[in-house]
Amino acid sequence: MTEKQVYARWAQLNETKWRLDDDQVLSAIKLLDSKQGREVDIIPTVREDGIDAIAFAFKGVLEEIGEEIVEVAMDSTCKSFFLS
Repeated sequence: MTEKQVYARWAQLNETKWRLDDDQVLSAIKLLDSKQGREVDIIPTVREDGIDAIAFAFKGVLEEIGEEIVEVAMDSTCKSFFLS
């Protein structure tokens, strides 16, 4: 059994917990909304045509070490191509 096989099986078994919509951006927004105020603070963004952006902060990071850090950043850029 390979690492990829283990990951694929894990993803299949847990997909219903994190895939809340077929559109990956809407799915992420729904997941964040479900955690809003408890584990995550959603940061409002300005929408632009052709650009999907989601901004959020993990409350645990801010509450536990917030006074000791200047910036915590994560950038995830993804471009999907669907070939027929």
